[in-house]
Amino acid sequence: MGQFQDSDRRFLMQAYKQAQEAARPPRRLGQRPEPAWSALLADGENGISSAIFSPGDQEDAVKKLLPGFDVSKHPNATLYLTLEPKAGFDRLPPVTESVRRLGVNRVVIGTLDPAQRYRGEGSRTLEQGGVEVILADGEEARCCQYLIEDYSKWLSRGLAVLRAQVELAAEEDGSFDLKFNTTPRDLRTDALLCRAGGQRSVGEVWRVVLDPEGWERPAEQNILYQVSPPVPGPGVRLLPMRDGVPDLGALLRDLGSLGFLSAELAGDPELFRLALRSGLIDSVMARFTQEDESLKALSHSGRVHMKDGGEPLDLKLNGARLVGGQLEARVELC
Repeated sequence: MGQFQDSDRRFLMQAYKQAQEAARPPRRLGQRPEPAWSALLADGENGISSAIFSPGDQEDAVKKLLPGFDVSKHPNATLYLTLEPKAGFDRLPPVTESVRRLGVNRVVIGTLDPAQRYRGEGSRTLEQGGVEVILADGEEARCCQYLIEDYSKWLSRGLAVLRAQVELAAEEDGSFDLKFNTTPRDLRTDALLCRAGGQRSVGEVWRVVLDPEGWERPAEQNILYQVSPPVPGPGVRLLPMRDGVPDLGALLRDLGSLGFLSAELAGDPELFRLALRSGLIDSVMARFTQEDESLKALSHSGRVHMKDGGEPLDLKLNGARLVGGQLEARVELC
């Protein structure tokens, strides 16, 4: 296997950033979940062209490169893919066939296919066809894996990933108090989960706002979940109950079946507690109210205290990492 070079790192990161910008929720309800990925062509130190695959596209990103690329003019070109190309028929024809038609002899892959049945198959198919395949490592590989993280979790659990955005304030005893943000949201998720009309009673009517970032959608803008029939109006779905409270797991499974990979829980402590006790909060994105030694102190203790409505809860943050100047971590009850 060839060497992953410094120029490869630069071009793969460029492809990663393009794919990150292309992440979109499904264009229609019921569309199967798909990850966004990018393809970029470069010759030596010069980029040639790039293309992006967004969920629901009718052509893969490599096929989009075919009309404008002449391999005879760039015999030493390298193709950079943030995600391993599929070798078999899925919703679209094999991506490896598009690579073969492109004619390049060297391909750099950011991460392997997260589906076990396809993992490594695309790389082997290319190598059997005489193409040199380089698998990324280090930070570039981590970024490409992060790009498909929600898709990977949906594959294994069948649930849309649920996140929350909070603020952490340092207390005098060295602990941290968790509060929900009142500032504008900046999590890039497919949908926003909140109560319809700001209702405080648990789960009477819930609203899932699609495309919270304002992305264009030709059809629905939100889904209403109502606890008990009759279900009024088009687009309103029944929200299952368990032990007298809404079944959040069923709601996330339903969102996954509709094509959504992620949802953000709006700033509601009651819903957060319900999701937390059900083990459904995948991660929290936390801002700090102080910029001093808060991050160092939190990384040492990993404990936070929640007292924003209801009974106080002691929480633990695991696997913390910095993303966009904020802390992202898994959260669990102590």
